[in-house]
Amino acid sequence: MKKSIFTIFTIIGFLSHAQESDVWRIGAQFGFQGNGAKLIGGDAVADAKFEQHNAGAAGLNFFARYDYNQHWMLLTGFGFSGYGFEFSLSQNYSLLNPDSRRAVLKNDIGTVEIPFMIHYKFDPNCKQTKWIVGAGFTQNLQGSASTGGTYNADKEVNSSINYFTSDVKLSHSLFPTFRFSVGREKILKHGGILNCSLLFNYGFAQNTRATVKYSIDGKEYMHQFGNKGNYVGLRLAYYLAPIK
Repeated sequence: MKKSIFTIFTIIGFLSHAQESDVWRIGAQFGFQGNGAKLIGGDAVADAKFEQHNAGAAGLNFFARYDYNQHWMLLTGFGFSGYGFEFSLSQNYSLLNPDSRRAVLKNDIGTVEIPFMIHYKFDPNCKQTKWIVGAGFTQNLQGSASTGGTYNADKEVNSSINYFTSDVKLSHSLFPTFRFSVGREKILKHGGILNCSLLFNYGFAQNTRATVKYSIDGKEYMHQFGNKGNYVGLRLAYYLAPIK
């Protein structure tokens, strides 16, 4: 009996190893990320009603991965992602509509990304689930343009807010970022792979600048925020069985 169990696990291990040596897979990845910006100029003191938030965005990627052996894997492809800015002012609101408590300005910026990453795969457990870590660079492409937003307050309800505007300028159309990932993946019975990863994206330069202006009770404020494309995101991916 013990010999039979040992033989079964040996066969499973052999098949798993064969599925991860010199094989190509294609797959797709989807998830969300939170993106932050930092103050780089303007007034350092803000009105108590003003807030700067992390701007959430989604990401969709299509990948080709090359499993060199049981431990090393290369990954590339292309995808669509985003980052941006989000600001708000607290204001008077109706109790019948609590969501109107904040006046919100959000500027979303879309990018096309091409990642180049190398991953190390740890040994799997008996359920063919393993840890995987990766690092590399992502080349990002965005259009050089300007965008902005204006919030028009209801003067009868919010007489203290005179105006609230944001203006966003993109500095670079092509820029690289460093990417690190850590996750878990499982080889399924039919040869596909299900992967869940936490991504850390780091930019090297200010790619975008937002200037936000507002006036409350006749006092004017101006702040400038910079964004490098830094974010932390959670992604779920599925890879098809090896290409024969």
